Amino acid sequence: MRLSNFSCYVLPLACILPIPSFSADKGSVTLPADQYLRDNNGKPVGYFKSDVLRTSQENIATGAHDFEIRLSDDSPFSIKADSKVIKPGATISMTKTLENGVLSFEVAPVRKQDIGKVEYEVYIPSLYSIDDRFWEVFDPTYTPWVDSGQNVDYEDWLPPLAQQMTDFTQTRQYKDVYTRERQDRDKDTNVGEIRNHGDPVTEYDYRPNTESRDVKALVDAYVNTGDLHDCGEWVPPASETYEGLTVDQTYTCQQDQSRTWTYKVGSEVIGTHPQVQSIDDIKYRTVPGTKNPWLSTASEFGEWTNVDTPHSYTSWDPAIVNQTTDFSQSRSYKQNQTRTEQKQQKNAVTGEIRSVGELQNNSRIVTVNETRTISVTVSAWANSGGVYSCSGWSPSTGAVSSGTRFTQTRSCKQIQVRTWTYNDGSTIVTTRPENRVIDSSQSQGAIGTKRVLGTYARFPRVEGRVSQQVMNGALEFLQWSSKNLQHNRCETINGTSRCFYAEIPKIPSSCVIGDRIAFVGVNYDHTIIVLDRWECR
Repeated sequence: MRLSNFSCYVLPLACILPIPSFSADKGSVTLPADQYLRDNNGKPVGYFKSDVLRTSQENIATGAHDFEIRLSDDSPFSIKADSKVIKPGATISMTKTLENGVLSFEVAPVRKQDIGKVEYEVYIPSLYSIDDRFWEVFDPTYTPWVDSGQNVDYEDWLPPLAQQMTDFTQTRQYKDVYTRERQDRDKDTNVGEIRNHGDPVTEYDYRPNTESRDVKALVDAYVNTGDLHDCGEWVPPASETYEGLTVDQTYTCQQDQSRTWTYKVGSEVIGTHPQVQSIDDIKYRTVPGTKNPWLSTASEFGEWTNVDTPHSYTSWDPAIVNQTTDFSQSRSYKQNQTRTEQKQQKNAVTGEIRSVGELQNNSRIVTVNETRTISVTVSAWANSGGVYSCSGWSPSTGAVSSGTRFTQTRSCKQIQVRTWTYNDGSTIVTTRPENRVIDSSQSQGAIGTKRVLGTYARFPRVEGRVSQQVMNGALEFLQWSSKNLQHNRCETINGTSRCFYAEIPKIPSSCVIGDRIAFVGVNYDHTIIVLDRWECR
């Protein structure tokens, strides 16, 4: 709310304001003053006072109100209101409590020398009163839910009557109607006052519920309805029973029947439905059979006998090749056979059997399997022919000192053969040779031919009687010498001629390694007198 265009003439003592503003004695007092002036009764001389302010609801405004005072830009001087200075073009905010709906405050120039007329504006943003009401929707009140005694939306009873054949219990669903009263209300946002809004409103709650009832199922007896229908033939037919026997036959027709089911709850019949069925109506009789009793039965056969010689032999398996231990072989062959057959019939009633037709011959070819056990033997390895591919003798005689005895060796190849024999019992089935080549080593004695020069060295002298073996060795040693033995003397002792031999060899200054010479003195009693030996080394 704006209270504008209020002006005052500021005189040396007072501000002259138009109604509703006031100045001292309506501007007749001209004493200059920069303070608020009051009359003898203490009332202000210069002040602002509004009309009675009312809200939009026409109630007198009450309580403290915020407002603004603005001094126009072209005001010649500043003023003060309730001790607050307002400069030209400025706006100040103030708060005052209204008295009986009237806003008032004191006004005076800031300086006592300020004389003239100023305009200011009072702006009240909003007016309110304790008598105003600002209603908003508030929480309603409710009475408790109560069962209205009314039920709605009934569903069908289950299970259906048509499917029941014994006493049973049915149930169904429905809605149980509950009601309550709702009182809408408003609440004042200013003072919190609450009031009812309109008349109470009835609300409904449809609650699912179930009820049940015991149903008694009653049924009467079946009764025939209509004539026989869908009749068959007399069965089994007489043609399926042998002559001489009788057969019990039946003749079946269909008979429709009906009965009624009645359903009660207490003494009240709540429904009925028919039940129908079709039953067999059977008649019986006995008649003679007409079927031929003579039936084919197993033929009478003779024994199978071989015809001609076996044929189409397969090879023995496994093959003999490379078998080295006893093993079994098998093979098959074909054999032609024949037998006699006499067709027969049997009386199904009496069991009698009779021959039918001429005697027949049957033939067949059968496969016969046979086995045998093969024993396997093998001979020892034997050389076949002489050796071959021999290397040279080693070492060669030219590599060994002349006169030296030594052994030479060489390697050769030798073919050897052995024979595998396969017997079926005492019968030789077959044989097979097996060859191999082995390495053969040979040796022989030889005397070296390599001539190597050396000098003779003398062996130690030996004296005394020696054995015949040593004597023979001495004589053999003499034979190595290139000198002839010289005979000195002989005498007979115990019928044996005993001689003394002696030789005086000449020792050469050079020799071939391996050569030997000796000087031996041998008495007739085998006593070695002197023995000198030399060997070229």
